[in-house]
Amino acid sequence: MSGLFDVEGLSVVVTGAASGLGFAMAEAMAEGGARVTLADIDGDGLDAAAGRLPGEARTLPLTGDLEYDDNPDTFELNGIAAVDRKRLITVQSGTGKLFLVNARTGDTDEIDLGGDTLTNGDGLLLLGRRLYVVQNRDNKIAVVHLKRSSRRGEIKRFLTDDDFDVPTTVAWKGGFLWAVNARFTTPPGPTITYDVVRVTP
Repeated sequence: MSGLFDVEGLSVVVTGAASGLGFAMAEAMAEGGARVTLADIDGDGLDAAAGRLPGEARTLPLTGDLEYDDNPDTFELNGIAAVDRKRLITVQSGTGKLFLVNARTGDTDEIDLGGDTLTNGDGLLLLGRRLYVVQNRDNKIAVVHLKRSSRRGEIKRFLTDDDFDVPTTVAWKGGFLWAVNARFTTPPGPTITYDVVRVTP
């Protein structure tokens, strides 16, 4: 991880960290010197995962509105964004639901989107009360306006681009959004290229 970017001394929260990709990300962050908090609905799995990490990790069992199904192939929690020092927002890919997470207790409250969902939600970017939700396999980015409490929101519009090829995360720089194409539907290989798409918000 240190070869990609420097995380030494940073505090990071990894959702879905009891197993799979979430655990792999937590492990890489810990190896890079970050202070890692593991969050997952599987409390026993969290404790086991924390024991396998190099260095110390804090576990945060998630309770409240968030529920997982029994299918191990379902994508559960994905992107994460900090609202403030006490609250996080995360998206459940399979259900398309957003959740407000108490970063101290792990309690989750579903954010009311008025019946709308954000299926295939992935990377999140919060700028003020505007939340960008990358919907990877749908090749679009939802623009959600959150109410002041962050407990309710409304999908205002969707951003699309002909160059999207399963975008997974997004960043803001120079007045533009920058989305990374994961190209999940393209078999990897030495000649396969990956790119970042500039999107006008």
